[in-house]
Amino acid sequence: MEGSILETKQQVLIIGGGIFGLTAAIVLGEAGIKVAVVEKEEDIMLGASLVNQNRIHYGYHYPRSKDTCLESLEGLDSFKDFYNDSIFTAFKKYYAIAKEGSHIDANQFHAFCDNLGLHLEEAYPDEAVLRKEMVEQCWLTYEPIFDYNILKKQVIYRVAMNKNISVFRNVQPVSIELVGSEKKVKLSSGHTLVCDTIVNATYASISETAQLIGQDPIPAKYQLCLLPILSTAKKLDSFGITIMDGPFCSLMPKGISPDQFILYHVKHSVLETHVGDKNIPWMPIKG
Repeated sequence: MEGSILETKQQVLIIGGGIFGLTAAIVLGEAGIKVAVVEKEEDIMLGASLVNQNRIHYGYHYPRSKDTCLESLEGLDSFKDFYNDSIFTAFKKYYAIAKEGSHIDANQFHAFCDNLGLHLEEAYPDEAVLRKEMVEQCWLTYEPIFDYNILKKQVIYRVAMNKNISVFRNVQPVSIELVGSEKKVKLSSGHTLVCDTIVNATYASISETAQLIGQDPIPAKYQLCLLPILSTAKKLDSFGITIMDGPFCSLMPKGISPDQFILYHVKHSVLETHVGDKNIPWMPIKG
């Protein structure tokens, strides 16, 4: 899976060892294409692949963007084909529309879901979870999650079993030189890798990587977010709930864990925001 001497020319270099970069490597490798993946962290899938709500989007989350919903639905079959064992469905998943402060009302949400064939069944969790008087309406939905640890094991197995894929960790590009149809990529390790094609799968570093090959900066909003992992004192029936559509919160099960939940708030989970053409080093979070 790993190597130290980059003497063999690669057909494709993928920059970024998250779920998107590694899945691209698997697809290419299984098609017989030689692929190298470089990841700046000490291990794969330590960025956005790890730090998120584990939600497998069915479209409920985007009632004001039909295109985004459709994009989510288009990717479902391939995710199931690749990583079905990581999908967790054995929990009740609620969506509720806040009575005040929501960008849409319950009728609009219902019409949106009906239009796209998304399942809705009016239901409410225990009052210890949701104050019914604070929401206009609440529904049970079908929107599973993935278990990060299982997903990572599946990715590692598929990469390790493919002789066309090489993964290099603790390394990142420092310069990229275009020589005819070839790209010479100098790495922070001191090695130089030669390839035909580069895939930028860096996510938060997408702008910096694009600039290495002479592309214009990509302005974006960067946010430092804190998502607490909550443990319950007693075992609960697994559930998830998302309050829509505005500055509200979600509480999602942490994969298959029976007693851990991930809390996210649209407003209060954001500790810092930066708008620019590159990411910045954030201040450490103090406990």
